[in-house]
Amino acid sequence: MDRSAHRQRPVRCPVDRHDISQGEERTWPDRTNLPIHALALTLLLPLGVINADPEGLISFLGHPLFRLYMFVLVFLGLFHGAHRLRFTLVDLGLGALETPITWLCYGGAAVGSLIALWVAVSF
Repeated sequence: MDRSAHRQRPVRCPVDRHDISQGEERTWPDRTNLPIHALALTLLLPLGVINADPEGLISFLGHPLFRLYMFVLVFLGLFHGAHRLRFTLVDLGLGALETPITWLCYGGAAVGSLIALWVAVSF
């Protein structure tokens, strides 16, 4: 697989909307990308949607939609990390081992996702 064309185009970061490869200076809003779950908890607790007592928080954590949300968050994080690790190792000169690296990175993310699914369903 020829990677020369892949490395020549600028790399766009979908979250920050800047070219990573061009070394653009980040502005203030780009540095404050808060995770949605922290934002939701800081809004839902003061608005009274979630009870602040322990029973209310336990019932919120046990809600099926919250479990689904946490599974998706873990799933996306694992595959994002696997993708970044894979390309970092290939760019460091391990291109000859690209197939095993791909299987190990994405296989590890798949196993971690299955464990996260098991935890979300069984607890």
